[in-house]
Amino acid sequence: ITVMKKKDFLWSLLAIVMAATLSVGFISCGDDDDDPPVPTLTASGSISIDEKGTTSGEIIVTAENTDWSVDVTNGKDWLTAYKNGNKVSVSAKENTETTDRTGIIVVTATADSRLSQTFSITQKGASAYITVNGSTSGEHTFPGGFDNGKSGIDYKQTFKIKSNVQWTLSGKVDWLNISPTSGNGDVDLTIYPTSENTSDKDREATITLAGTGISIPITIIQHSKWNTDCYVIPANEVALYDRFCWEYTASASANNFQYLLLSEREYNRLTDNELREEVMQEEVLKYDDGWLSMTGYDSHNNRITSNSTYYFVSLATDKDGNYGALKKIKLKTPAYLDADQDAYVSFANFDNTSYSFQFDAQKEGYCNTYHIIYGVYDEYLNTAVFAFEINYYLKNKQKHWLAKNEYYEWEIITDYPNNHTFSYSNYYMWYFTVCFGYGWGVFKDGSLSSDLIGFQVDTDSDSAPQMKARRMTDDSPKNVIIKKSEVLKRAKSMRRK
Repeated sequence: ITVMKKKDFLWSLLAIVMAATLSVGFISCGDDDDDPPVPTLTASGSISIDEKGTTSGEIIVTAENTDWSVDVTNGKDWLTAYKNGNKVSVSAKENTETTDRTGIIVVTATADSRLSQTFSITQKGASAYITVNGSTSGEHTFPGGFDNGKSGIDYKQTFKIKSNVQWTLSGKVDWLNISPTSGNGDVDLTIYPTSENTSDKDREATITLAGTGISIPITIIQHSKWNTDCYVIPANEVALYDRFCWEYTASASANNFQYLLLSEREYNRLTDNELREEVMQEEVLKYDDGWLSMTGYDSHNNRITSNSTYYFVSLATDKDGNYGALKKIKLKTPAYLDADQDAYVSFANFDNTSYSFQFDAQKEGYCNTYHIIYGVYDEYLNTAVFAFEINYYLKNKQKHWLAKNEYYEWEIITDYPNNHTFSYSNYYMWYFTVCFGYGWGVFKDGSLSSDLIGFQVDTDSDSAPQMKARRMTDDSPKNVIIKKSEVLKRAKSMRRK
């Protein structure tokens, strides 16, 4: 055994210690290089969604030393979330409810599930809506009358109601059947009239479907049962104190008509339906443009009186026999002559020969001058017709058809002689047996009197002249009824003989 010197031993021991130290150092440095990196995750932002599913906003994700994922934890039935680069994207179904809804999404680090962030996503609720056949309002019509054998249900209409709110119906009227009166979602609403509309006007109802925050009006119109465009009414009325005379005017569709002339008392005691029933009992007359009518009696055979109100009530039918609307025209007879306040003309000293007649005219009251129209006419015609003609003349209108008729003639005098003689030598006396005359007083200022005084004399008798009067005030009626074809048929028959 080699014995080392003490000095050599110490140097050897130092070498061994240094070698061990270096070895430990190398091992330590190798362990530090193998430690794994630390993962990090941050996410920020927000996303909102409208009721249709359109999104706005964004969520941005920053991740280090890890991947990440996004999941829906609440609202999976309507909300979807997915990665889109370094952002979170979402999609949503349409929200058909009227309330907002909220979903939850979670962004999580793949390397460490403890690294996660949660976001609430809100989708707006839909606006409340109710539609009727696809519209937010509606107007619908029903016929006024029912065909034979049919009832209102035969005219039923069905409306498609769509809504996202519970609704109830209001505004129901007794002449409509409506079912159901409440609903939600897709509902068939049925409506039909329960009765005919026998009035002369359309009737209308507005029903409302109302839910939370919304109401939809539906207008229902039921037309009149009657053809409101079909009518015959008086025109150009002339009212004497004891009779009426008028022409007719009519719609293009009028064919036949019936009428009543009623006193105010009789008129007021009847409803419209009762009036209609009474008129429908009257004689059916054929409308003709040549009609002219006159009457001294109302439809109950009562003598027409002065200063009284009457009503002309008529129904017309078209060529198919459909009745029109009930027409009601108010007429008023004038008061008899008020000589103390007016200017008028009186007549006296009537005389006639085989070929002429004579009379005297006298100014009365405040009369300054006067106008006179006089002549002869066939016995089958009536005084009212001539008042009718004179009314046309004074208003400077074209003379009516009767003014051109060969069965009478007249003269218009404005030079105010006191004595008047009218010759009818060109006519056979037995054709023109009645002489007539009318006079108006004229005030000093040139204004025309409101009173018309007239006479008629039967040249075949010794009877006293019959005096007639008519007031021409602004509120006098303008329109009466005579059948021209019947009146003139008799006159023409005599003329041909």
